[in-house]
Amino acid sequence: MTSKVRLGVQTITIGSRDSCDIRLLGDAVLPLEGEVVHSGGGVLTLVPAPGSDWQKNGVPCGSEPFRLDPLAVYQTHRSLLDPLHPVLLKMQCRRGELPFTLGEIVLGREPSECHLYFLDPSVSNRHATVQFPPFPGAPVTIEDHGSTSGTRVGERLLPPHEATTVEPDAIIALGSTVLSIRALTELHEHGLGPPAEPVHPTFGGANSAAASAPRRRHHTVVGSVQMAKARSFRIGRSRDADIVIEYPQISAHHATLIVSHGQILLEDAGSDLGTLVQGARLRPFERRVVEAGAEIHLGPIATRLGVDGDAVTLAVIDEEGFALKPSFEIEAHEVTIVVPDRLRPDQSKVLLDRVSFKALPGDLIALMGPSGAGKTTLLHTLTGALAPTSGQIRVNGRPLEAVFSSLRGSIGYVPQDDIVHPELTVREAVTYSARLRLPADYSPEEIDARVTRTLEELGLLDVAHLRIGKPDAKVLSGGQRKRVNIAMELVTDPVLLFLDEPTSGLAADDTAQLVLLLERLASQGGKTIIATIHQPARREYERFNLALILGPGGVPLYFGPTTAAYAFFESWRPPLERAHIDNPRDMFAELRERQKKLDMEPAQARAAVSALFREEYEASTIAREMRSGRRAPLSSDVAHEAAPRRARSLRALGILIARYTKIKLRDSVSTAILLLQAPLIGVLLGLVFGDQKPAAPAWCYGALDELRALAGQDIDLSGLPERILPATDRAPALFFMVVSAIWFGTSNAAREIVSERAIYARERMVHLSATNYIASKFIVLSLLSILQCGALLSLLWFLLDLGGGAPAFGTELGILCLTAICSVALGLLISSLVKTSEAAMALTPIALIPQVVLGGLMVPVTTVPWLKWPMLVIPARWGFQGVIRPERLAAQEDPAWNIALGPGTPDRLPDFIDGGYFRCALAHTESETLTGALGLEHGQGLSDPAAVLSISTAVLLIFVLALLARGGPNLRRSANAGPPPPQTRG
Repeated sequence: MTSKVRLGVQTITIGSRDSCDIRLLGDAVLPLEGEVVHSGGGVLTLVPAPGSDWQKNGVPCGSEPFRLDPLAVYQTHRSLLDPLHPVLLKMQCRRGELPFTLGEIVLGREPSECHLYFLDPSVSNRHATVQFPPFPGAPVTIEDHGSTSGTRVGERLLPPHEATTVEPDAIIALGSTVLSIRALTELHEHGLGPPAEPVHPTFGGANSAAASAPRRRHHTVVGSVQMAKARSFRIGRSRDADIVIEYPQISAHHATLIVSHGQILLEDAGSDLGTLVQGARLRPFERRVVEAGAEIHLGPIATRLGVDGDAVTLAVIDEEGFALKPSFEIEAHEVTIVVPDRLRPDQSKVLLDRVSFKALPGDLIALMGPSGAGKTTLLHTLTGALAPTSGQIRVNGRPLEAVFSSLRGSIGYVPQDDIVHPELTVREAVTYSARLRLPADYSPEEIDARVTRTLEELGLLDVAHLRIGKPDAKVLSGGQRKRVNIAMELVTDPVLLFLDEPTSGLAADDTAQLVLLLERLASQGGKTIIATIHQPARREYERFNLALILGPGGVPLYFGPTTAAYAFFESWRPPLERAHIDNPRDMFAELRERQKKLDMEPAQARAAVSALFREEYEASTIAREMRSGRRAPLSSDVAHEAAPRRARSLRALGILIARYTKIKLRDSVSTAILLLQAPLIGVLLGLVFGDQKPAAPAWCYGALDELRALAGQDIDLSGLPERILPATDRAPALFFMVVSAIWFGTSNAAREIVSERAIYARERMVHLSATNYIASKFIVLSLLSILQCGALLSLLWFLLDLGGGAPAFGTELGILCLTAICSVALGLLISSLVKTSEAAMALTPIALIPQVVLGGLMVPVTTVPWLKWPMLVIPARWGFQGVIRPERLAAQEDPAWNIALGPGTPDRLPDFIDGGYFRCALAHTESETLTGALGLEHGQGLSDPAAVLSISTAVLLIFVLALLARGGPNLRRSANAGPPPPQTRG
């Protein structure tokens, strides 16, 4: 039965029917129990059929696809599946170029040196040879050829270059590829077929062929429906869809095929990433007629519609070897970025100078160059975070602007800085990333399964329960931290992955493991990976199949196979002077050496050498090879209409609030300090102002004397000292209570944005709304500030015996909370303006000083009238006015603040004289004419403190949003931008 399955087949079927590639016996076995898909690199995924009963080691596997473990026991409906079945071996390997000779099979990774080769980076070029006996009963032997990762039989590592006898049912491992001797024996007995046609590299080293001979396009049928059976068919990720496409970015119910009046229509079902028909986007729930052969994009997945009589099929357009994976080609076409020169404002500086290249699925590209060559700038341009001054970034031939909204989650970017919250565990960090980026219809169970699969793929399951911690805490190693950052991107299964200095700061072993991981992701998963890398060792450098090297001024010097770059960078020397370099460091030494040969200023020499290398590359065979076939560029920029972005729901806000709340609770020390601030400040204010001895309000004397000067003898002040009683003035305590509320809000928020700027920048690239981000911070911090204000006021209410009862308490608490909330917005504004947490904390006290000086108590506005205008924008002034008025209204009943005047006093005079009494408490607070009064006149409408504080909060938040919006993806240039100033290269 195995002979009919060809080597390297991508999909096989399992079941009881005769047509299945692996037949299972048993009365309960279904005709089709599932399919096994080879995604490349030896990774086999079993896709269960509806009604199947798959178990792994006795544990149900569920209905989701799962990766086959070669050492596990699988069964369905009591029928066993051997994960080392010969058919599965045929899927993993391909026929090499060595002619078959009876008696041996040479195994490895290099087709020209093997009978069977495996696309697994842990397998050496010529790894091992299995010798089969010429007659039955004799032993089978295996010889390891000094492979890098070794050959194992069970747990035993075989010695190199020695033939070792193995049992007929032995299990062997070539690196991470596990095989059975029984399956190899069956392949040997049936014959391997003719050798593969050799691929002759045109230039470069061993990896040149892979670079210059891209994989072929491929179609994988994912579903077929009969139009006669129904009038509509659902397409989506859900297992109950009529056509199931297993990919994370596909919505559970993504689109619907509808049969109507002899036509086939396609309707977008309100999907998360949208649907395109022949490049035209469907609005949510819009229908459009589709013909046979139409190309339909479901999010990032390109499919083709087939019609054969009554049958309608849908096939994913993928790559040979990468079944059911989106096929993305990303191209930079004459990309140039020019910015104003900071040192010479009248001139401009070139960051990228006409950079052109095309990357294909499976490419692992090392982006290299000296400091300041524009490597990070190019990464930002490729991800859509930065718009080129001229030129274009294209994905599958379409401008990035036109498809960007469909690529959310399909573009992964790992910056050099951490993009993780240290307070979260590894699993929590990846889970929140998945919840924010995956379609909204993902269930918690689906998200958990997706996260577990990602952690397993990156070797992080053992540390999934650990808090990430800060780097100096040493909870995770440097390599593990970097893999956590990568996991947060890989959880959406991106097809394009960009990494900025991923090996920076890593030990040699961690660097080697990380580069090996990237190689596996590219070669097995069909991802296009571009990573900037600084001074790599030769072994790590050569794991990249291509190198893109930029020179000073962003000039592209080389794009081609990594090993071919050695000869290119010393080709400027005469043949007899060439040292035949074989190390990437030597390439840049050649660059510097050539600069020294020129009798020029250093800057001029760098520019001249870059121009020379560029010219030589353009004339090379390497350049011609890298611009032929599928790597051939389009001739000019492609016109486009930018696709609208679909708004994310408030669901993202809920996720962000939950994440931020958990972070705050996990940072128990900092949160405890914040919560203890209120009682500590309350006790301090209580000690200072609680023991204050009552005294006659001195200000009242001066105020009455001033009134008598204005009203003549109508005010009788005889015997006044005896009539003024001692009282306690709580205005200073209330003022410092307001200042404390401002401190709560400002200090709570001042570091919140700047401390995670890298995280915010990355999440903005996947369409995180700046409004949701700020709202999550604002809501949580405001609630924290409200708790602090409630604790402070409650404590002072009893320590200082504040008056007015429950109504006054409620009013003062409301104003105090509004003041703190306004200060939260002020703190967020500070955090969005600065670049470091240290600068934010240094600026916080400076922002607090105007609140104290211009808050209305220290310098009354009646003594310096012009201060009235700057005080209008000071939250402390409005907060103080709001909390002191209830206190002063309550004090009107106190004889000390309600002074009886002589019998000759008119029934009413202005300035708070009423019924023969001087309302000193209100006069001191609200009068705008009496010298020394605070001048906090009671307002209504828009001049009410609550209204002013609310408006101020909104204005501050608008400023914060405006500042943060600048950090979002910048895919458009202003059409009105004038010509750039004269250019200076640098």
